[in-house]
Amino acid sequence: MYLYSLACSVLDGRSVALVGTVAGVRIWDVASGSPIGEHLVGHSGGVTAVACTELGGRQIAVTGSSDQTVQVWDLATGSPIGEPLRGHTYAVYSVACIDVHGRPVAVTVGSCTELRVWDIETGTVIGEAPEAKSELVFSVACGALDGRPVAITGGFDKVCVWDLATCNAIDEVPSGRAAGLEVSEIVCRPTGLHAIGRRLRLNGLLRVNVVACTEIDGRPVAVTGSNDKTVRLWDLDAGTAIGTPLHGHTEEVTAVACTEIDGRPVAVTGSNDKTVRLWDLDAGTAIGKPLRGHTEEVTAVACTEIDGRPVAITGSGLVGDEIRVWDLADGTLIHRIGDHVIEQRVGRTIVIPYHDGTTHEAVLEAAAGLIDSAVVQELVTIGTTRSFLRDDRARAVEIGQQLNEEGGINLMRAVHAAVASRIRLIPGRARELEMAWSGIGDWLA
Repeated sequence: MYLYSLACSVLDGRSVALVGTVAGVRIWDVASGSPIGEHLVGHSGGVTAVACTELGGRQIAVTGSSDQTVQVWDLATGSPIGEPLRGHTYAVYSVACIDVHGRPVAVTVGSCTELRVWDIETGTVIGEAPEAKSELVFSVACGALDGRPVAITGGFDKVCVWDLATCNAIDEVPSGRAAGLEVSEIVCRPTGLHAIGRRLRLNGLLRVNVVACTEIDGRPVAVTGSNDKTVRLWDLDAGTAIGTPLHGHTEEVTAVACTEIDGRPVAVTGSNDKTVRLWDLDAGTAIGKPLRGHTEEVTAVACTEIDGRPVAITGSGLVGDEIRVWDLADGTLIHRIGDHVIEQRVGRTIVIPYHDGTTHEAVLEAAAGLIDSAVVQELVTIGTTRSFLRDDRARAVEIGQQLNEEGGINLMRAVHAAVASRIRLIPGRARELEMAWSGIGDWLA
């Protein structure tokens, strides 16, 4: 089972973690490691993003899915609030929440730079910038800039700040080194509006996988993790980088969250190198040694407190590796949660239990037989050298359609499992392959 997302909230005075997977959303008591209630089931695809906020005094979650919808949930009852919010044309893989003019809104990101702002109470779109450019946006976080609510998005070669009150693009900053910059324009299409902002583009290819927001000495700051293995800090007021990139991870950075330890602003990051790292944002330095224990790539991080002590919850993409809870004050492992998830292996093949509860023998046998097939090898090549959505989307879709025609969902699952066993797909690429196949036959339906 693939773990897509983590978020934290407080429910009946308890710190809880929400875990989004192919099976839906599961709520866990962070202190005890015990599950609370049943899975939140309603999406017809995997839950690729989750965020928490309040609505009318109720604790709620907002989830995004590979089924292209957004759903609002009442955490106390575990029930959906209203119908799924529709409008995205591709999988929704990042969600963030904030108040705008006193009303809770959700900001969702899909492929093709689909950026939508939803009024959570009414379930309507109040701003959007669909398909502004052909480049992908992978992540979103929310914060405040000069008292205005903003969204910060990370994607290929850029970090962009959006004014949520008007859904205007305020500015964009390059995601890499400040060399070879080319100034051009970006057009966003908010509901009923057309706005033009300034765009700085880096000549090169860096992908901002994740973004989080915090403050340093009262200044609004974005913290980003990239495929170049670094963590970067951005001054949102100035639109410039703070200091030099933070080095320490040996593979790309795939998760980030911000918190405080003894009053100091801290970032917690996860990486494909299977470690978790803490960073002192004031000093721009690493705190202590890497936190080790995960046996797979760390793809999700969230922060909360237990009895006043700051903790981080970290999860791995292939969840036979448990979700782990860390004491950030001393860097020790508190406990593991997540015994509900199972990873089944047959030889080198990873078999993923899907949300419908099926793990067909046909999938096992087919995946084992497809390990060295030409179609798997082609997908492996795309996944390791290029992109399923940006560079080779048409080819990835064509392969998915052929697989669906030849063997339907079982063959598609078998090929997906075989590809995952041949290479350790980075989280972004794993999502890309799934999104490229979204809407083909019964894939993730």
